[in-house]
Amino acid sequence: MHLTNIVLPNTGVRVVLPLFRMVLNANKIKDGRGIFPDVEVKPSSAAIKLGVDAKLEKVKELITERNGIK
Repeated sequence: MHLTNIVLPNTGVRVVLPLFRMVLNANKIKDGRGIFPDVEVKPSSAAIKLGVDAKLEKVKELITERNGIK
């Protein structure tokens, strides 16, 4: 598999990008689900419109609850 190395000019960060996707068995049913999060935070149009990071707010809420802060 050919991998392209790119170095970003301003930061010097190196990024490696594959040029192809390898498919071992194209006939196999795609039923994978990945890893489910411990706490699910679904995106909402209201949060996006207000510029609110719903995931960050949920993290703050969980920290507050765990520490017993009101």
